[in-house]
Amino acid sequence: MSLTGNGYTQWLRRGFLVGLSVLSLSCASSEEAPEAPASPPAAEESASAPLKKGDRGPEVERLYTYLKTYGYFPNAALQGFAGWKPAVARTPADPRLFDATLEEALRLFQRAQGLSEDGTLNAATRELMSKPRCAFPDVHATAPRDGKGVSPFFVYSGSRWPGNSVTFSFSNYTGDMSVNDARNAVIGGLRRWSHVARIGFTEVASPGDIQIGWYAGDHGDGYSFDGANGVLAHAFYPTHGDVHFDEAEYWTNNGGGYDLAHVTTHEFGHAIGLNHSADSSAVMYAYYSGRRDLAPDDILGAQYIYGTDAVSLQSYNLQNHYVRHANSLGEISTISSQLDKVDSHFRRVAGLANSGCVSFESVNFPGMFLRHQDYRIKLSPYNGADGLFLADATFCPRPGLANGAWTSFEAYNAPGHYIRHSDFHLSISTGSGEPFLSDATFRVVGALQ
Repeated sequence: MSLTGNGYTQWLRRGFLVGLSVLSLSCASSEEAPEAPASPPAAEESASAPLKKGDRGPEVERLYTYLKTYGYFPNAALQGFAGWKPAVARTPADPRLFDATLEEALRLFQRAQGLSEDGTLNAATRELMSKPRCAFPDVHATAPRDGKGVSPFFVYSGSRWPGNSVTFSFSNYTGDMSVNDARNAVIGGLRRWSHVARIGFTEVASPGDIQIGWYAGDHGDGYSFDGANGVLAHAFYPTHGDVHFDEAEYWTNNGGGYDLAHVTTHEFGHAIGLNHSADSSAVMYAYYSGRRDLAPDDILGAQYIYGTDAVSLQSYNLQNHYVRHANSLGEISTISSQLDKVDSHFRRVAGLANSGCVSFESVNFPGMFLRHQDYRIKLSPYNGADGLFLADATFCPRPGLANGAWTSFEAYNAPGHYIRHSDFHLSISTGSGEPFLSDATFRVVGALQ
């Protein structure tokens, strides 16, 4: 299989602060391995006053080197990274002098990371720079990619799988946990992505499109592992999305080592074609967070590449309002933010109590379904042993009560009761005439983007 841009991503451990070793991620997409991550200016140096334009010295030079390493100045070592270009095209005349050029680059860094853009090395900027991060240079989208308001935060690498079905296989397993635990962690990472986008993963016995394994040292792909507390894993971009873990590390799912579930979720994001996000809540954010669950930005990024089978429900009589969950309750609202969008995404599945009807599973909270309880529509976790839950979460589509071209949803176990909105809250109720008929009528549309 071909490898677009020779893209791969590594997670490694490096010393960021002087005298302090912290976890670092390293991601690359070039023929050559990236330079070692730069050490940012140490917090103990000039901790009481921000470093600013006009200052001079070794700490200024460390700031310049850090920004150069992560893509803010020309850097020959980064030329092979797909989609990268320096944020500032010129290099400071004197790397030890905090001049206007360095200030410009620092402001761009602060903007990209959601910090206050004051152009000084303030406490918040120092703190972020001291955290573990991916060594892939910052490549951020600056505007929506189309007229639909697509997220400006996630970044698409430019490569994707040609279809929407990808096979995977295990070459071997780690000795740090049971085979079942390792499989659950890895497959869980794949499922997080397949749940939100139109991409499916099928395990095969023979070598799959994505081959997953644990290796030590030189293992034949040109990117040798370097022993304990070094490179943790690397993953290639499509269409060579193999994911390799360093067996010299200690892998765990419950603390005490490197969290396999967290690493796999980030790695598989790269394996399906995502670069990093500028959204600090995203799994694909360059700075290490430890989170496993996908944020709205991750979800919209995967859907941008592969599409989605999810749906949204549009109100008939308030057509700029859509069904969403908020604080585990069903509502209708206008949709503007990323969170609004993914809260309005549902997987329409066969009815849990009757396959002739439907159930609605949340996209951003997998395993949570819309149900009625005490007449109110709520978002509740799946419970296959609870027959009442299964029935409460099942709704039967009917021709729209206000317009037959639209749809109304009758409660499976409460005939004559329909999902409706009232004061923007969703419930089931009976009724006749207006506004009930219009309040209980919806249109199923593609998931909002």
